Amino acid sequence: RGQVQKLSMEISREKGFYPNTFTVKKDMPVELDIDAKVQLKGCMSTMVIPEFKVAHLLKLGKSALKFIPNKEGVFPFTCSMGGKMGKFIVEA
Repeated sequence: RGQVQKLSMEISREKGFYPNTFTVKKDMPVELDIDAKVQLKGCMSTMVIPEFKVAHLLKLGKSALKFIPNKEGVFPFTCSMGGKMGKFIVEA
């Protein structure tokens, strides 16, 4: 117990959301460190994981998104308008 799945993602003009696919274990807290090198505007400034009721404001610089994936499967993360940005693959 007490384990955290630490991940990191960079957002840049060159690569976009990189990486944009993450494989995580079910029921183990996820901590995604995000380093936004560009200022995102409008709906792109919020990263949403609809399945886990997560909405995270992407501000310029570093931030951390935390959630617990409580079911297995493939779950997209999107902008606030639902445009797909990437996905989490949750395994047992």
